[in-house]
Amino acid sequence: MPDSVETRFGTLEYFDGLPTPETATLSYNALNFVRGMQVFMDGMPAASTYAMCHGLEEAGVDPMTIGIFEDLYNARSLLLTPNTTTIYILNCTDLSKGPVVYEVPEGMLGFVNDAYMRYVTDIGNAGPDEDKGGKFLIVPPDYEGELPGEGYFIVRPPSYRNWFLLRAFYGEDGVQAAVDRVKETLRVYPWEARETPPEQDFVNLTDKQFNTIHANDFTFFEEMKAVIDSEAEGALPEELLGAMFSIGLRKGEPFEPDDVLKSLLSEAIALGTAAAKSLNYATRSRAPFYYDEGYWKTAFVGGNYEF
Repeated sequence: MPDSVETRFGTLEYFDGLPTPETATLSYNALNFVRGMQVFMDGMPAASTYAMCHGLEEAGVDPMTIGIFEDLYNARSLLLTPNTTTIYILNCTDLSKGPVVYEVPEGMLGFVNDAYMRYVTDIGNAGPDEDKGGKFLIVPPDYEGELPGEGYFIVRPPSYRNWFLLRAFYGEDGVQAAVDRVKETLRVYPWEARETPPEQDFVNLTDKQFNTIHANDFTFFEEMKAVIDSEAEGALPEELLGAMFSIGLRKGEPFEPDDVLKSLLSEAIALGTAAAKSLNYATRSRAPFYYDEGYWKTAFVGGNYEF
């Protein structure tokens, strides 16, 4: 090891091969920057689920309330990839207090994703109910109580918070008739209230102003801190948890970065955002960056975008 090495981060100096205190500080700053980018790019699914659930709460949709775009989606709220011709139905579970039941009507299309935006189950024509509707029992990962042997589709996600999304379809009788059918039959309630389920509350989200998109600045790390503080053990990948731990994001402990670390993490978010967008819209194989080719088509196997 030479006594001095020039890098883009500064001069690294050694004595008998050992880093000087200044070099050690520079090295840890570089690690914090790299791990900040890693947390942003690998943690995006968790932050996205958090932002979805937090946005719904701001709109008045708590875990026992169902949000529905009764008059279809419009530009007042911020969601990723919605359209304006679908009746969207949204809810986020909170399994920290026990299992939750969804009573789903027939003729739906939807899914449940966990806190890391991983697939948990389909609902409706692609689900175990085979488009006939039924009762889905969502069970927390650490639940040890008895479960029914029949009558429910039992689902065990690895997280407490899970994103529930349904799409309802309307025909010649119009949107309102389809909304009424959903509101007559769709229910969410605690497993312990199964004998006498409470009356279901719905929130019309159409004209609500709320945001379900995660942050692209330092606030992102605060969102991730909220995730790990509220989630079950094992809800997030271990590699991600390790990177988070290294920059001070630790369950049950305050996240109080000093000015140097906050500056490094803020820059890591800025570059991570640029990298994430470039991976989607300006891939290495397409340099020099032909944006007019319609990259979104490649989301489907074979590049075909037709359903």
